[in-house]
This record gives sequence, C-alpha cells and structure tokens, in this order.
Amino acid sequence: MKRFDLHTDDCVLHIYTNDFTSLTTLTEATLDEARRRGEPLYGPYSVQDHEAHAQPGEDHLHVYWKNNQLFALNKGTGTAHDQSHGIKIPNKLAKALQQKFPDLKLPPNNFIESASTTDEIAVTLAEAGEL
Repeated sequence: MKRFDLHTDDCVLHIYTNDFTSLTTLTEATLDEARRRGEPLYGPYSVQDHEAHAQPGEDHLHVYWKNNQLFALNKGTGTAHDQSHGIKIPNKLAKALQQKFPDLKLPPNNFIESASTTDEIAVTLAEAGEL
C-alpha cells in the first residue's frame, strides 16, 4: 500500500492506494479541475451555466479565463448579467459559446450592453409588485 499527501493552504489530504495508475489519473483530473471554473470551452476558457436566481430573472452564463470571471451574460436576451456591461466577447469565444449553447442569444457585434431602459423599468416595477 502507498500513501500520497495532497497539500492545500488549509489542510492535507492523505490518500492510500494499491493502484498507482488510478491515483495518477485522479490526481491529473483534480489538477486540471483546479485550473478552471466550470466546464471547459476551449484553451483557458470555461463556463458555468446558471438558472435564474429569482423571478423575474433569466438563465445566464458565467464565463471565465482560467479562474477569473470575464463576464456574465443572460442567455435569452444577450444582455449583461452581474454588471458585465461594456464587455466585448472575442469572436472565437463567442463561437465556442454558440456551439455549446445553440439557443444562446449573443449580443449584436458580441458587445455586451445593458438591457434597454424600458426593460430595466419593467423589471424594477415587477420586482416592486407594480406589474
């Protein structure tokens, strides 16, 4: 039996195994997972697919470069989510997102702008129970 220790800032994980090949595969997968958040898109880019957190709300995507969030995008309207206004989505990244999420509405010219003022007013009124 072999013992392997995986160290983090806060703890040590002790793994005991007889099968070194499986442990190596597990370790490689764990290290790959730590390099990115969410599902891989291409290169260092990854994405997390979230359902709406509240109603009214939209399903949305969080897109990362390595572990850093680049932007969040509402799937149905292509508008900014979580203050991701004014972001230009690189063309290759937009293509990868469209392939992974065929129903995704990308913003015009891949430039994330906010919803129209009318849309924002409607959401505000709906949240206040006025609609």
